[in-house]
Amino acid sequence: MPFSNFQHGHEHYQQREYAQAAACFQQGLHNDYSCARWLGHCYEHGYGVEQDLAMAKDLLTYCYECGTSLQKRESDYYRGLRQHLDALQHIPDCHSLTRHLEGIGRVRVVKSPYNFQETRMRCNQDEILVTVGNDAPLLLGISFAQQYVPQRFSEWTCDGTNRYYDGYTLQTDHFLLQILRGTTDRYVSHHDGQLCQLFFPREACLDYLYVQKTIHRKVKDLLFKRAQEVLPEVLKRVSERIKVPYEECEVVKSLHSYAAWNYSQGKKIALSTTCLQLPTESLEALCIHELTHNFLGGHGVDFYLKLIELGGKQAYELDKNLWKEGKWPYLQI
Repeated sequence: MPFSNFQHGHEHYQQREYAQAAACFQQGLHNDYSCARWLGHCYEHGYGVEQDLAMAKDLLTYCYECGTSLQKRESDYYRGLRQHLDALQHIPDCHSLTRHLEGIGRVRVVKSPYNFQETRMRCNQDEILVTVGNDAPLLLGISFAQQYVPQRFSEWTCDGTNRYYDGYTLQTDHFLLQILRGTTDRYVSHHDGQLCQLFFPREACLDYLYVQKTIHRKVKDLLFKRAQEVLPEVLKRVSERIKVPYEECEVVKSLHSYAAWNYSQGKKIALSTTCLQLPTESLEALCIHELTHNFLGGHGVDFYLKLIELGGKQAYELDKNLWKEGKWPYLQI
């Protein structure tokens, strides 16, 4: 049976390898409150970490509160812990913590005034904010960020490497996207027809996930503006060519590849921003597909026969390949 984080940490502690012990106790905070007591002991005496009595009090309080039953509270273990806490009662309570984590950037952990089990996370422009319950230790939020932040952003598909970089360029039939380092401390967007540029701050580190997150959000806004220009124009051109009318075109920010809808037989046709990445011929085929829904719902044989009647065999093949190949969306926007 493999050792737990607590067992590994205790082994390092006994060998006076305090830095490794503290790291193991930190990792075990999620599932073993005993780790909180030993990590609190490390912070109290500066073993493997910088001495911090407020952090020690926070961890020991969490460990004590985990002993909910009266029987536990009356044990020698908890009586000793209570005495330990009484000795630290003059130390002010700690309600927030900021740490710089390698590969992640600045993480700020705050305590909620409410008690809840779920740790919550939000990415701001210059930091990741983690909220923990009122009874949870602040270091639980740091452990959460180290464990879950990389997982949360693993689905990005920027250039196949899941990262934007200085000089990143993506050119399609409908836009030229450039990501460049700016000369100021602000994010600056520039949209001029086909050219879409985003300048990120000169001091920003592209290894930090919150920087990548901010760039991705602003790229999404830029391409949404461009999509609002291109997609209605293409739909109008196709509608006039195949002589199938519609009343309204809506462009939406969608996470679905090539998401498109036809409401009430052409009263409104919605196209997602992702469609902007399609080659012109494939985008026109998608528009023909949605206009065909003016006549038939579903995707049966009759539907595709009608699509061929309106757009020809090439439109049918291009539309079919959209879903079969799935090769055009370079960015999941």
